[in-house]
Amino acid sequence: MQRARAVKAAGAWDAAEAIDCVTLDAHERHRRRIVLNGERGTTFLLDLPHAAALRDGDGLLLDGGGIVRVAGRAERPRAGAARLAYRQPARRRAGRR
Repeated sequence: MQRARAVKAAGAWDAAEAIDCVTLDAHERHRRRIVLNGERGTTFLLDLPHAAALRDGDGLLLDGGGIVRVAGRAERPRAGAARLAYRQPARRRAGRR
């Protein structure tokens, strides 16, 4: 199984070089070690030295020389999030009343 041990930041590499793409939600994009399957069938182990927050457009460098693009999955707002935000009291700055 191939391994991805490094991340190239979005914009620091040519996305046309990507051999595959993995689509991950926000929770899945904060990882250190996990087996991932690309949309074109590439299976690899993400094996980073420390947990990293992967961003849409980042590239995962495979040991074999390829790059797999990270795509962020669109997420729906959590139910009740707007209601919770509405009910929170206004915060006051220190020294002001």
